[in-house]
Amino acid sequence: MIRFREATRAEVPAVVALLADDALGAAREGTDLAPYLAAFDAMQAEAANILIVGEAAGRIVATCQLTFISGLSLRASRRAQVESVRVAADLRGRGIGAALMAEAEARARAAGCTLVQ
Repeated sequence: MIRFREATRAEVPAVVALLADDALGAAREGTDLAPYLAAFDAMQAEAANILIVGEAAGRIVATCQLTFISGLSLRASRRAQVESVRVAADLRGRGIGAALMAEAEARARAAGCTLVQ
């Protein structure tokens, strides 16, 4: 069973490990956690920026970043942007990514967003 929730600062290393655990991430993520922790702190200071994690049996197995954006287009629709979607390599293909996206969409709708991108 996967439980989705907002990440804590202590979980940043686990999230970074997920980000680095694919062909793209392996080449662009680093081992120095200081910039990631600073970015997490900045995200926490922004009310419209959420780092979601999926936890199973005490292990962080999925993540995504959800950002809420106010805009003028589409009759001043508020939108949500989903980025950095990752699922642990050994658990891919089991529907966790779909469940994570459903969680992101539900949070976006609850925040008044009419568009998810």
